[in-house]
Amino acid sequence: MPVARADPVEPACSACQTQRMTDSETISASIEIAASASAVYEAVSDVSRMPQWSPELNSVRVPHNGPLEVGETFAGYNRKGLQLWRTTSTVTAAKPARIFAIDVTCFGLPVARWIYQLTPTESGCTLTETWTDLREGPLGFVMKTSGFAATGVWDRATHNLEGMTRTLQALKTELETD
Repeated sequence: MPVARADPVEPACSACQTQRMTDSETISASIEIAASASAVYEAVSDVSRMPQWSPELNSVRVPHNGPLEVGETFAGYNRKGLQLWRTTSTVTAAKPARIFAIDVTCFGLPVARWIYQLTPTESGCTLTETWTDLREGPLGFVMKTSGFAATGVWDRATHNLEGMTRTLQALKTELETD
């Protein structure tokens, strides 16, 4: 992963730290949560709960309730206004209290990688959500163009950064009130 350089990005929540990675189409947002890394991991790795926090993920179809393991897949149903689209995700990392990651495809082609990294702190943990655009090369251009047609979003990095900060704030609010 390239070294991050923070560009001036206004976070959607005051508790979030955001970064745009300048060497590739990768963005990250972080938030301090007053909950154990284990509790936060349990939440993010149970993807059936993600629609509660995400402004774009409307629902998921998962193989079972609870945390998913490496190699398991699930369908994501996304919505932005009147636009709806489906993706398929495969869990690529699942280390309790440390990291949870998924690779997203659409029509069998790579779209994105989402990583949830947990770092224990004195008061709980820091959760960093990272998105990397995997739509590269000639097919990547086709995927970006069809993605725009399906979602109405051309600048996916800026759009996702806003959604990530909202997601992290909602996750923090729920976990700190449990």
